[in-house]
Amino acid sequence: MGVGTTNKTYPKWPSTRFTLALLGWLGFVLVYAMRVNLSIAIVRMVQEPPFPVASKQASLKADSPPAQLSEGTRYVRFLMGLFEAVTFPAFTAMLGRWVPVFEKSMFAALALSGGTFGNVVCQVAMGHICSLEFMGGWPLGFYLIGGLGMVFVLYWNKYVFSTPQEHPRIDPLELEFIKRNTQPVIAKSSLPWRSVVTSVPMWAILAAHFGNTFVQYGLMTCLPQYLSHVLHFDISQNGELCALPWAFCFVVTQLVSYVTDRMRESKLVTTTQIRRINGLIGAIMPAFFLVLTGYSGCNYIMAVVCVTLAMSFAGFLASAYNCNHLDLSPQHAGTLFGITNTVATMSGFLAPTLASSFTASNPRDRVLWQKFFYASAAIDACGGIFYFLFASGELQNWSGSSLNLSPSRKASSVEKI
Repeated sequence: MGVGTTNKTYPKWPSTRFTLALLGWLGFVLVYAMRVNLSIAIVRMVQEPPFPVASKQASLKADSPPAQLSEGTRYVRFLMGLFEAVTFPAFTAMLGRWVPVFEKSMFAALALSGGTFGNVVCQVAMGHICSLEFMGGWPLGFYLIGGLGMVFVLYWNKYVFSTPQEHPRIDPLELEFIKRNTQPVIAKSSLPWRSVVTSVPMWAILAAHFGNTFVQYGLMTCLPQYLSHVLHFDISQNGELCALPWAFCFVVTQLVSYVTDRMRESKLVTTTQIRRINGLIGAIMPAFFLVLTGYSGCNYIMAVVCVTLAMSFAGFLASAYNCNHLDLSPQHAGTLFGITNTVATMSGFLAPTLASSFTASNPRDRVLWQKFFYASAAIDACGGIFYFLFASGELQNWSGSSLNLSPSRKASSVEKI
């Protein structure tokens, strides 16, 4: 048999594939914690005279987002990003081999939402750690996160395997269930680059991926400075308030992914339809609330509520472009994710640079921050609209997965992919 459900199902929990998703989730928690810790710590770091800045001019504007870090610090952050870059495409490739067709949204959202949860935990924890005197405060946060990362690697290497067939402890019934409900792949199939580059659905994923990542990195990097410089919160309050939007985003992500897979399995919508709907909601609504954030003035309650609602609706995207690579080609999902993530991650320096260009003259000016929110909203909305018009949930001809199902396989399929 091939793609589709069988009369016998295997529960999501407890299961080996759930363990994979859970460990993936923990891994992404740590990956994002390593990314975001500097965003919180920098507020305290630049207040300490020994902290090295790039130049005398930079020291006068050290509170401008992003703070002007020393050259050595920039190199360290660059190397961290370089090595962390492989985590998303590598894990997405594993999902293509492990996750049944109608569990894609839920398992992908669960694992990848670890990044959202990492933001929550790290921003709250770093806010309090930076207020401590023990070991200087903010350096302790780097030691703790780095140490946890090294411990995690030991567990990952022991309990995770690239394919279900390689796992020595998987239940034979679960293995059979996975084999029956995942797309068969063609061994040693190379990626047809010309087809990928000219694929409109791939460009749709790229547009949505870049727009959403631009907003996320902008908020991740610059929200602490906005709350501190414009709304005048101290460092401990800063961390808790910065974490609130990501906490709501995490909850919405899990709920939407569950409903999405249930709707697909029940044939209430096609995969293409639900991906497009989720993508539009996940881009337009955050853009709307980002614009409102610019009009919040010094009303910190309204500002926090607007940003929280923006990130909550962004949770829809976990069941849109974030797992859409698995729809187009399970075999090459890791490479496809790597392509879009490489371009989208450029917003990691573009968003803070744009914020800095708007606010460099006065990082405490609310009107200047308003311009940054406008620009971020426009980029996100454009990506979402393009995705809504051109996204696809269909298995592509160039995917490298087997499309020649036998009659018995076709009859057992719950949805034509």
